[in-house]
Amino acid sequence: MTVEPGHAHAALLLHAATPGVHPKAHVYAELGPDLLDYLRALDEGNRRPDRPTAWELDVRTGPAPARRCYCEQPGNTVVVAGRNRAKFDLVAAAVADNLHVLVDPPWVLDPVDLPRLERVLKEAESREVFVKELAPARHTPWNGLLRDLMRDPHVFGGAVVGTAADPALTLESTHHLPAPTATLPVGVGGRRAAWAFDPRHAGDCLADSAAPLIDLAFWLLFPQQAIDPAKEVELIDAVSWPTHLSAPQFSAATGLSAIPPALDAGGHLLHYGNGHATFTVRGANVRVGTLWEAEPPTGTPGGDAYECVARGGLAKVAVRHWGDGRVELAVTANGPAGNGALKGALARRAADWQSRHPGLHFEERGGAFRLTAPHGLGERPGEAFGRVLAEYVDQFRNPRSVPAWEHFNALAKYALTTRAAEVARAKRG
Repeated sequence: MTVEPGHAHAALLLHAATPGVHPKAHVYAELGPDLLDYLRALDEGNRRPDRPTAWELDVRTGPAPARRCYCEQPGNTVVVAGRNRAKFDLVAAAVADNLHVLVDPPWVLDPVDLPRLERVLKEAESREVFVKELAPARHTPWNGLLRDLMRDPHVFGGAVVGTAADPALTLESTHHLPAPTATLPVGVGGRRAAWAFDPRHAGDCLADSAAPLIDLAFWLLFPQQAIDPAKEVELIDAVSWPTHLSAPQFSAATGLSAIPPALDAGGHLLHYGNGHATFTVRGANVRVGTLWEAEPPTGTPGGDAYECVARGGLAKVAVRHWGDGRVELAVTANGPAGNGALKGALARRAADWQSRHPGLHFEERGGAFRLTAPHGLGERPGEAFGRVLAEYVDQFRNPRSVPAWEHFNALAKYALTTRAAEVARAKRG
């Protein structure tokens, strides 16, 4: 069951058929552009020539869609992936009605909701229902290879503590408007939802797009370990600033003919989608950031880009997703003297990967060892979401496999994001 879909991730979750998931997809929402975009994406997925899906849509529109869904309960799992501000109440109500929840982060936007978050998670445990966040970044093969390298003492040498100015781990995403359709799965369009530019619905950028980056930071640095939100994380600084969008740029991004009056700042829109937050987790300094650009620089790809740089005692490892779908993984020794040992360690690591990713090897180019993947790891757009759903099905069948650390790390993550948003807003005045 999907309630009030409003984000592309709602459709991406059903981009492929998953064993154990019933083919009948129940959708509850008010009639509007968010619902129509979602239905269009699922319909195109059903009709695509390459590995089409076969979702049977049962669409129920009208007022109070969540109340109707939770009352009728045609399924046992609710997908919540829409307007950020509405998510918390949707999740809490689902848990109260003994429904499992797959929720697209973020669903906590303000510090005042942190005690309530803990109560909802504890209630879910007592009712024996799952509240599982979508974390597709954990399921991409490139991030898996990055974590393997960070765990290898002969390659990485253990994470350094770093400083606020030179962190141990840096993660930054860059988005351009409008969204490029070339790097999205068939059936998932490039229109940006208009609500994403309205802080009343989306929240501050550091409470929004920083959430999955912090989740990935925890997963890379301390895999399968609980982070104590009271003792092991501390915000150092946060800042945010706007991107100025003209009326034509806003229209190109959203498909709307004009900027809504509530967002109009004299013929343009101030989108506070840019921000950085620096924090420590178990003493290691981390910086996460998100940038929104109205248009890509001339001569560069127009897609969303991402960069993660991890500093270790022996080497630096970086993964860069370019806007045209290309991905690069590079390992650089901390000094020229370490190149010989690093070359041998990387060769052994690549040999260990052959059963999963045949043909992977490292080439020494430009002062770094760059991973060559003959077939791009065979990754197609949207596949990580299929792995999220498959993991959920497995945990649903084997509840004891659900890791206890997820509860603590959600509290730690949202303690950071909500505090960062609060600090950044105060600086803006």
